[in-house]
Amino acid sequence: MKRLVLAEFAEPEPMVEAARKLRDSGREGLDAYSPYPVHGIDDALKLPRSKVPLVALIAGLSGAAGGYTSSTSRTGRRTPGPPTSRSPSNRGSSSAR
Repeated sequence: MKRLVLAEFAEPEPMVEAARKLRDSGREGLDAYSPYPVHGIDDALKLPRSKVPLVALIAGLSGAAGGYTSSTSRTGRRTPGPPTSRSPSNRGSSSAR
């Protein structure tokens, strides 16, 4: 049978201290909920580091590489430039009479 612990704290410091004491006593699977970030609660609960920054970095680099590759493969050049063909109105026009 699992035992549950539920507590409410008015200040963050007692919450961090209680979490630390529960963790040191051998309790597993602890979690804390707060409407704002509480400094020190991650260390008190011994939570692993988040993988979100690494995933965001990989996704950003993949998107940048994909965008660069798709823009160069369609045009055949690395930078945008003037059109390769002249319009028919410019061909053969001369000012000499």
